[in-house]
Amino acid sequence: MKPLILNICLLCIAAQFVTAELSVRTRFSQPRVALGNPVQYIVEITAIDAASQPNIPPITSLPIQSPPGLRLRNGRNSSNSQTRIVNGQTEYRITQSATIDAIPSAIGSYSIPAFQIEVNGETLEAPAATLQVVEKAADAAPTLDELTFLEVEAPQSLYIGQSSKIRLNLYVADRMRLSGVGNFESTADGFSMIQDPNKYSERRLLRNGRDYRVLTWEIEATALTAGRQALNFQIDVSARMPGKAKSGNQSPFGRSLFDDFFEPTQRYPIDKEHTIHVLPLPEENKPPSFDGAVGRFSMEVFTDLQETTVGEPIMYSIRLTGEGNFDRIQGLVLSESPDWKPYSPQAVMEDSGAVESTTTKRFDYVMTPLRAGQIKTPAIQFAYFDPQTAAYVTLQAPPIPIAVQAAKSTFTPPSSAAPTPKSQEESEQPLSRSLTREEALMTLDYQPREKTLPDTIHPFQSNSFRMTQGFLFLLLVATALYLRRRTRLLEDPHFLLSRKVRKAAKQAHKEAIAATTASEFYIAALSAVRHTATARTGRDQSNATMKELRALIPNPEKNSRALDALQKLCLQADALHFSGKEPSTDPKTLQPLLNQLLEVL
Repeated sequence: MKPLILNICLLCIAAQFVTAELSVRTRFSQPRVALGNPVQYIVEITAIDAASQPNIPPITSLPIQSPPGLRLRNGRNSSNSQTRIVNGQTEYRITQSATIDAIPSAIGSYSIPAFQIEVNGETLEAPAATLQVVEKAADAAPTLDELTFLEVEAPQSLYIGQSSKIRLNLYVADRMRLSGVGNFESTADGFSMIQDPNKYSERRLLRNGRDYRVLTWEIEATALTAGRQALNFQIDVSARMPGKAKSGNQSPFGRSLFDDFFEPTQRYPIDKEHTIHVLPLPEENKPPSFDGAVGRFSMEVFTDLQETTVGEPIMYSIRLTGEGNFDRIQGLVLSESPDWKPYSPQAVMEDSGAVESTTTKRFDYVMTPLRAGQIKTPAIQFAYFDPQTAAYVTLQAPPIPIAVQAAKSTFTPPSSAAPTPKSQEESEQPLSRSLTREEALMTLDYQPREKTLPDTIHPFQSNSFRMTQGFLFLLLVATALYLRRRTRLLEDPHFLLSRKVRKAAKQAHKEAIAATTASEFYIAALSAVRHTATARTGRDQSNATMKELRALIPNPEKNSRALDALQKLCLQADALHFSGKEPSTDPKTLQPLLNQLLEVL
């Protein structure tokens, strides 16, 4: 009997150390789909244990290879835990899932090959998954591409430095009950873009016999790199799409309002790519004063005073009005003049009035005249490239005459009369002497000197006592600060979080700078950005998305370069996260983007 009890105890103890059963499954949400309908690629890792609830980490990386013609984007994680009792036996189950939107470009068969993934120290073999994309039937319901899609209104070609308004139109059919638009992303390495995802206009439009709700964003893009440059836009649409009633269950009165109301809201990723040919600026006939201005401009100059005095400054203003890349025009160079001392200008944006397509920018120069007379303001030239005529244009401002008077002197020269010579007795009079009794009585502040005892210093007034007291006071203050900081670390979780994440952000930044591969850089850089965002907000941002990080950047228009850096960093990290491919980008070229982003955050 005793050996049996001992064996049972040994089995119970051994059961505590048996690892959970792990399995991995891959599939498409629909193995066969018509071209234009949404589909997702799903990876599920399941752990089953009979003793306790197992624990497996979320899926953070997948070494998958996307077949040609099938684009994978917008991956997201989810978790599901279950506890079941079957025939008196308890079974604990947890499933970690990674769902990725799959976008086929044409009909055909697409297969994602098998791959290996390591979970809790165990290597699992993930099977291959196949997607069959077929042509839509003639009598089939409209596909997602017909119900909601993006269109880009943009020029076919631009010059380097040329700015243009780009309109992005999102069409959503009335059949889809639109509940929200989110995850607005744009990728354009060859452009600098100013955009506000939350600012758009709305209208209704009838197209191909179908009513659409059209949302339009206006984006200002400036071309930076010559060649064929791609603009990629991605928007997530949350909507309810009424489906068909199941056969045999359809009411004789047709579908009701309740059928549409209880349809679940789903998220549909919509994307669009547009290519613009960016032309280089011609080198022929380029003026020496050209500084990158592209567009069409007019120039006006004026001063606040027509008369002044030597040393008294005036305000010399240059006003540029027109259409172009005003953000690149930082100041016009005045020609050197021996008559004026100019200072750096201050740029001011002015209201252009009723003409919405034009912009006005004024530059105010403070200039001090150096001589008297009728002098003129320095000559000024402004050169720009006109993309409509494909030629350079130089504007010249006429000099403005200013009457400068000599400065009035307030200094009174000393008298030219010769000083009266002093007598020999006065010149030999000593600098100090003893007062007579009569002089002492006539002097009010005179007091006879009294004999005093040698000064005695009280011990409490000695320098050593004061130094000792000062040292004790500093020691007391330091002790109070140390105890206060220790108390905050123990009682204030936000202070403790801020202290930890600041150290983690510095460490991740060092790892990004020391990275030798692009994958190491992206992992460390994204960690540094999220830790910095956590330290700033006081909330855990370790899993913050690109949209959440964009909301933390102040002054989006002023910090457009930081927004571009964040977008490029997140998109490349996301691509590495779900594809496992090593990017070919040199990490040294990406470090300035990270530094600029961390300074803004």
